[in-house]
Amino acid sequence: MRRSRSSRIVVTNESRVLRELRLKHRLTMRAVAAAIGCTDSFVSHVETGRVAVPQGERLAAFLEVYGGISGKYYRELVRDRENTVDELSIIQELLPKLNYDQLAMIRGLAEKFLSKQL
Repeated sequence: MRRSRSSRIVVTNESRVLRELRLKHRLTMRAVAAAIGCTDSFVSHVETGRVAVPQGERLAAFLEVYGGISGKYYRELVRDRENTVDELSIIQELLPKLNYDQLAMIRGLAEKFLSKQL
């Protein structure tokens, strides 16, 4: 079943873990794509929640590139990720969803926090 790209972005803990594994192994999206036989856009869409995290053999291909980890270990990483809150990651995921005026407001608030005026 082919999964089409969506305008709806849903970043899951599964996609966050895949991104973290790629970064941990210092791999580019292009390198991962070449290793598993897809496009770097697909890797990006998986990590950013534009497409669902692959299952089965496709997921196994990602995990092989990320050090040959088992599906069981991957699920443990996802479960552990659920118990942590990474504020920076959450903010980074929210920013692309904001319009220009909202971004300007967030910038102003951040600058006030940094200058201790709030």
